[in-house]
Amino acid sequence: MQDANSTVTGTKVVAAKTAKAKTVKPNPSAALIGMKLNRASEITVNFRQGKGNVISCDEIECTGANATGRRLTVTFKSAGKELMTRRVYKEHFEKMADKFGVDL
Repeated sequence: MQDANSTVTGTKVVAAKTAKAKTVKPNPSAALIGMKLNRASEITVNFRQGKGNVISCDEIECTGANATGRRLTVTFKSAGKELMTRRVYKEHFEKMADKFGVDL
């Protein structure tokens, strides 16, 4: 006896494989994408560890994140002018938010 999803190969009846759909996990940093941190005056922030990774800016905007949500694409601006765009770790973005006075 065959069901609708089985096939006959020679003398064997082989059941059709059912594909399992993968569940897509939501990005843990999705709430941060599009967030802008503003300040009236420029402050210096570390976008990475080390003395050479310091920038003075008055606005930071998170424009994207990788699939795991650990690395964020961040744009640094001063007086409306874009200074640079970098990929930074989420931990460093949280430290920058603390300096800007924003609680995540």
